[in-house]
Amino acid sequence: MEHIVMCSVALDTVHAEDAGILHDISMDDKRENLLAETKVVKSEVQFQKTVLDLQHMVSIAKGIRDTRAFEPEEATRVVKHVLDTVVGTWPLIQARSLNKALKILRTCQEELQMTSCGSSESIIDVLVFASQYVEAVMLLAQIWTCLSASKLHAEGKHTVDISLGELDSILKRMRYCFLGLTREEELHLLELILLSYVLRLSSGGSFTHLTLSRLQETVSYVAQLHDGPSEVSHFMRELKLAFCQGSEKEQAVVSSCPFPVNKLLELFSLRPIPFSGIMKHIRADMHILDNDSENPIPFIPGLPVAITYQISLFNVSPNEGKGVWLQMVLGESVQHNFLDLCQFGGSDQLRYIAANIPFYQPPKAASFSMRASVMMESSSECLVNVTKDWAATGPKHELICLCAEVKVYLAMKTGCNSCCGGTQLSMEVPVSDAAAKARDSHLLREKGLCPSSFFWHGEKG
Repeated sequence: MEHIVMCSVALDTVHAEDAGILHDISMDDKRENLLAETKVVKSEVQFQKTVLDLQHMVSIAKGIRDTRAFEPEEATRVVKHVLDTVVGTWPLIQARSLNKALKILRTCQEELQMTSCGSSESIIDVLVFASQYVEAVMLLAQIWTCLSASKLHAEGKHTVDISLGELDSILKRMRYCFLGLTREEELHLLELILLSYVLRLSSGGSFTHLTLSRLQETVSYVAQLHDGPSEVSHFMRELKLAFCQGSEKEQAVVSSCPFPVNKLLELFSLRPIPFSGIMKHIRADMHILDNDSENPIPFIPGLPVAITYQISLFNVSPNEGKGVWLQMVLGESVQHNFLDLCQFGGSDQLRYIAANIPFYQPPKAASFSMRASVMMESSSECLVNVTKDWAATGPKHELICLCAEVKVYLAMKTGCNSCCGGTQLSMEVPVSDAAAKARDSHLLREKGLCPSSFFWHGEKG
């Protein structure tokens, strides 16, 4: 409780110093100059006090780490205090004090990292959520500062586009990859997602119409969630007015009318997140045993190659109706393989499988490497009655990465030209995809091989 009490004392000090500053300023000064000066001075005082307070928190965390793990109640209090501190950086972000805001936010990240040492899985999930929230605000601070510049050069615009993409990915992971979010928490994240769209409109670009469409869809969804007496921010009210919901001119607004970007940015204010502390993190782990640049997987150019993936899924349930896919990327070519959760062992808390999954179109090269990852569809809809035909058509919604990308190394099988003359090969291909099986049979015949000499996964060999 010591660091939380210190924060309260710091805030009292800020108010006292602000009162002294206001008293000393001449009454003849313009009101807007007075407000601007007060805001900057308050930000400076908050910056000094918050850094000292957070440094004290980190020292406490280090001491606790050396003796015992955090209890759930202690960890929750630390997370709530960190999230309150993050909200307190908003005046610095608005004042373009980027370095000072980032210093506080990095200290928050360090505090969360210290708290995670030796903590239980349930606490880790909460800390990951808080850490991603801090990271999102850090990106928001950088984007806000760049867009506030009088002139945004081509290099700066490219940096903003990259940061906006990262911000969009983090916010969507927070929304879709954490089970147990309350309605208030989801609304808070949705408001940040809407802000990211507005910032993208502010930066310009060739995807303005697409961004407006996504804005409109999200605003409509938020309106459905606001079915109670919960407070609606001025930012959200202005967005609803901008789209004229229920009006016959709704589509015309999207296509032709000027959008009040500057007014929306002026109205936005980072509010405290209504943190419940009860959530589970959806994630995945994936490995390929004994595969690196020195131990590549052998393949025959032009033929499908089976790759054994060891996949673990955490907090993923078939009842949630989320489409989970294995994504393999080679250059501009992307292949998606549907992962049937019913084929996994374990429970909803931890599901695992070792699956031989084919990569259908290896290049005609001596060796190559590709990137693989486990993805989940970002949709609030429950995808029920998933059929084989549906799985064969590919993902229906935007995908969210659940794990770190794995690099897969492959090299041409030694003497493959001679073995293709008549040697029987063994390869596993999912029999559920009839089209893929027919295609592979055609490829085998082109190579002069008999399809019956191959073992198809799901059939008796």
